[in-house]
Amino acid sequence: MITIGVLRKKTNQDNSSRVHRTKDNRAKRKNTRLLLLVLVILLALTATIAGRSIVSDLLGVQKWLINGQDSLRSAYIAAEKGEFDKSQLNFEQAQNSFMDAGIIMSKPGVTMLAIVPVANSNLEAVRRLTEAGIEVAYAGEALTQASTKFSKKQGKFDISIDNGMVDIKPFIEAQPDIDRAHLHVLQAMAAFDKIPDGYLIPQIKSAKKRLGEELPTLKTLVSKAKVTFDVLPGVMGGEGKRRYFLAIQNNAELRATGGLIGNYGLLTVDNGAIKLDEFDEILAIDNPAKPIDAPEDFAARYSRFEGARIWSNVNMSPDFPTVSRVLLKFFESVRGEKLDGVITIDPVGLSYLLDAIGPLTLADTGVTIDSGNAVEWTLVKAYKDFPQRDTRKDFLADIAQAVWGRIITGQVADKSKLVEQFGLALSEKHMALYSTDESEQKIAESLGYAGELMPTTNDYLQVVMQNHGANKVDIYMHQEIKHTIDLRPDGSGLATLSIDISNKTPASGLPTYVTGENSLGAKGGLSNTWLSVYVPKGAQLLSAKLDGEAGVIEINREKDKTVFSRYVKVPPGANKVVELSYELPYVLVFDKSGIDYRFDWQAQPVINKPTVTSRVTLPDGFAISELPDGFARKGHNAAYSGTLSKDKSFDFGLIDNR
Repeated sequence: MITIGVLRKKTNQDNSSRVHRTKDNRAKRKNTRLLLLVLVILLALTATIAGRSIVSDLLGVQKWLINGQDSLRSAYIAAEKGEFDKSQLNFEQAQNSFMDAGIIMSKPGVTMLAIVPVANSNLEAVRRLTEAGIEVAYAGEALTQASTKFSKKQGKFDISIDNGMVDIKPFIEAQPDIDRAHLHVLQAMAAFDKIPDGYLIPQIKSAKKRLGEELPTLKTLVSKAKVTFDVLPGVMGGEGKRRYFLAIQNNAELRATGGLIGNYGLLTVDNGAIKLDEFDEILAIDNPAKPIDAPEDFAARYSRFEGARIWSNVNMSPDFPTVSRVLLKFFESVRGEKLDGVITIDPVGLSYLLDAIGPLTLADTGVTIDSGNAVEWTLVKAYKDFPQRDTRKDFLADIAQAVWGRIITGQVADKSKLVEQFGLALSEKHMALYSTDESEQKIAESLGYAGELMPTTNDYLQVVMQNHGANKVDIYMHQEIKHTIDLRPDGSGLATLSIDISNKTPASGLPTYVTGENSLGAKGGLSNTWLSVYVPKGAQLLSAKLDGEAGVIEINREKDKTVFSRYVKVPPGANKVVELSYELPYVLVFDKSGIDYRFDWQAQPVINKPTVTSRVTLPDGFAISELPDGFARKGHNAAYSGTLSKDKSFDFGLIDNR
């Protein structure tokens, strides 16, 4: 019994201990849950604070990226205007902004987000955007460093020209800086290309889009600067004396490259020293005794006009490099001297230069010529006010020599603008350059300064008017060009073209030298135009009409183009409409990335810029994924309208949804 009593007592004690342990465990679990709850709350608070901090950091990155891109845009604009002090300040601001963005991106809280897939792609995008931005800023810094080699006037780029001498030393000294800028731009492009294509939040996607728009601008700017600085010392006689033929074209009597060559000059450049040795009317140079050797397609197209033998028709091809080679053979045949290149300019180009040079007054006549009246004086009033040929010839020569004299003596109102205006004249082909040095010529072509018939495998168009009436009425001629292309699923296309040519020559008040009284049939202001339409090789003509009536079209080949040609006679106050339709076997490009339609449209340098329209019609089931600048969506299709003063290239991205 005792034993039993003891056992019972022990059992009671055990039960009591269990009760106490259970209460203790419950208390501990309760405390643990409370502790966990506190920890969760603390973690949540910490995460919230950290999250807010990270969000704040990311918003800061966004702000610095936007600030950097805004500064870059301002820097480009200032650099293109020659305002290099302002450009340097903007590039420095851009560099600081991108570096601030880079500092934020290196914070631990931000880098921790890299383990989250969506966040990772966005962080990588921001990182690459920042990297590209810093490289761009370094490029800008190098460009502005290059600008310090040149003198400045009121913060603008100022070329040193004094008494016919251009100081080429700064161009040589600036070359390393330009090369450094070019390298940084390439590195920026490489960083940009590494930006992920996955899901990006709108702000980062927008930043990518903006930088993607800015980088090509900078690349073009720096590439042009690099090639210019690479070749300019040689072009300016830094590596030996150069001699150039200067051709002055008259757009009132159209030729393919701009106009009849009415005057010429011989330009000598030696280590920066520039001298106009000779300036006269083109008739002062004899024609070659016999036709010179010309390219086969040039001879086939233009031998009937003696294009390979007479100066007045040497520039009937729209390919200025070919014209220049033929012209230089002309000169060598007659004078026995090999020249180093050709420079051409017309009255429109002259007016562009006068915009920077400022007005000038001719000593003999007291006439003031400026950018606003240069074209009118050279192509209209000169014929009215100076009916005597010799007097008129001297007047036109005085204008050209006065402009030239102001340039080579440095008497230019705005030298930085002069560089800009040279670029404008060259881009519109109112000036063009040719060099017998192959490397220099390739650079001129890459810059768009060579006036070449564009070699391309894309869809292509150029409309060329030439005066075959031996009068001066083309200043009154206007064109309206309407182009359409119906694309097909198999890659072919049906093109139609309407060219409305109107003659607005006044009915009275013009001398007969302008309106024409000659054996070629152009009388009383009649326009006798030889019209040529350049299209892709392999194009098949389907129909040709003049004012709705079927007509005969001549089909030729020049370079890599098919050419449709015919004469169009337009009386004063009238218009004529030429309509063509032609088949294009291959105009769409199919590859793994999608479908492309590319269209190159070249301009002829004329007085009155043609008004143009283009309509691109897609096959059923196709859609536009990428629309080029200038075109607008018109339902299922796309349309463009404007004026054509420069060569244009359009690239469409298409999708086949069938």
